[in-house]
Amino acid sequence: MVKLTAKALKTTIVITADQIAGFNVPNGSPPVPFVIEVGGRSVTGTFNAKSLRKAIAAAAATPEAKVIVQGTLTAGNVLMDAGISVPPPKASAPASEGEE
Repeated sequence: MVKLTAKALKTTIVITADQIAGFNVPNGSPPVPFVIEVGGRSVTGTFNAKSLRKAIAAAAATPEAKVIVQGTLTAGNVLMDAGISVPPPKASAPASEGEE
């Protein structure tokens, strides 16, 4: 067995757009606390209100999209420097000639 140490544990959590699509975060809001249940544990942190508003708008516009939450997981299952985004859906590749 090889034993190593690391500076940080970068984490990516994928949630569905419908979980945030109905939220309302007014302009000027302070950071918004969150709890995400995953794998039998609760991950907590805060989102920047402006980033969360952008993600909510994108999730409402594209309900089938996946929402990405990323940050550094620290002791106590706290996600530090948490970011939230909704990447645009991948475009379908055009069919090659002769394919049907």
